Amino acid sequence: MAIYTSSTGNCGGTYTEIPVGTDTDGCDDDSCASEAFQAVITTRLNAGTAYFIVVWQVGSAPPTPGNTAVQLRVSAVLPPTNDTCYSSDVTRKASTHGQRNNKWSR
Repeated sequence: MAIYTSSTGNCGGTYTEIPVGTDTDGCDDDSCASEAFQAVITTRLNAGTAYFIVVWQVGSAPPTPGNTAVQLRVSAVLPPTNDTCYSSDVTRKASTHGQRNNKWSR
């Protein structure tokens, strides 16, 4: 199984396999441990990019019953709800014992 992008962003153009990197990997042959010749890819994808997934069979022996389906699972990692500090609130947790003129401003 392999994941590709296209130079045109849709069908056609030059297809390029996602490169192997720190959080990317665009190809797997048979790393799944539950049965020989099954592929699993865990990689980072970018929103707004069209990806093309190619799946193939190796050898002439058919897969065992129950292992003929192709499953695709895509999960989004969402950013924190307030990662820009817009409308953030300063929380003051300091002792005021013995202090004078204790004023805070934003």
